[in-house]
Amino acid sequence: MAKRRASIDPNLFAKTEGEPSQTPEEAIPADGYTRPISVGMKESELAILDDIAQQEGIARNAVMRYFLRWAMAEYQAGRLTIPVTETRARKIDMP
Repeated sequence: MAKRRASIDPNLFAKTEGEPSQTPEEAIPADGYTRPISVGMKESELAILDDIAQQEGIARNAVMRYFLRWAMAEYQAGRLTIPVTETRARKIDMP
């Protein structure tokens, strides 16, 4: 039988990284005309997005805008990377 630890480490749930230097509101400007755009999503992703909007009692586009602003701020701060792969394809140039 394994020995039981006498106490729980008080720093078990301590933050491992410092506070962000800027909030998304400071890092990402929100100036100019609001332009509607579209994005293709899988049905399962849309269902999750709708669930979040319903739980928070806000519009789906507000959740999307918040998530996008957060991700852009994290990307600009260097805390988010986009996993990009490059593929090369060979094509025939038809006469």
